[in-house]
Amino acid sequence: MLIFLGVVAAAVLLIGLIAVLHRLQYQRKVEAVDRTIPLPPLDPQDKQRVLAITADVELSHMETAEDKRERWLDRMLAAAPETAKDWQAKARQHADDLDFTQALACCAVAFPQLGALRQAAQILRQQIRAAQRNGDALDSPLADLYRIAAWADLLHSHLPAYRPLTSAQLKKFDMRAWQDFAFDYSTLGSNQLGLLTVADRKLISTRWGNPTQHVHTLELHDMDLQSMLGMSSRSTGAS
Repeated sequence: MLIFLGVVAAAVLLIGLIAVLHRLQYQRKVEAVDRTIPLPPLDPQDKQRVLAITADVELSHMETAEDKRERWLDRMLAAAPETAKDWQAKARQHADDLDFTQALACCAVAFPQLGALRQAAQILRQQIRAAQRNGDALDSPLADLYRIAAWADLLHSHLPAYRPLTSAQLKKFDMRAWQDFAFDYSTLGSNQLGLLTVADRKLISTRWGNPTQHVHTLELHDMDLQSMLGMSSRSTGAS
């Protein structure tokens, strides 16, 4: 009797399992058919809503990319003094007080003067040493130091094959408008950037690796500089 009941229970369980599998298979077939049926066309109002959503998404992506730009000079100038008067003395005082943000801001108001770039490099070097002592991150001050050295080489180097910029051109040059211009360490290197010391170059190569070459900035970006000067001249003329 027990054997008979066991056989009946097993049969009932098997029938139930077959029914469940059959139902799952049928449901999958229905879903597959639904996926192959094309959606009905959107009415004009729906199309406008979809286009508006797409435009908003694209604009959001554009704004995100804009926000990710370095804007390093804006960052420095955010703490700038009200006047550029006595910027050198103010920069030295703030650096002595280890207030590197204010010290760099005092230099930034006088960019692209070579003296201002040189003093900013000295302050950044001091900031890097302080960061090393305290175990702080070096990425931002080291990148600023390299960028400033590249700008100094681009605007103030004297090479036989290139005409140096005049004081009038430097005075009109709006460095802030070109602050996001990228200098590629892998192709520019550091050995020809006069504002960098031997210790600076060693630290840069340790953290960034070895570049493919070491050249002056003008050798790579003379055409870019001429374009910048042309834009500056047109902007000055328009104003």
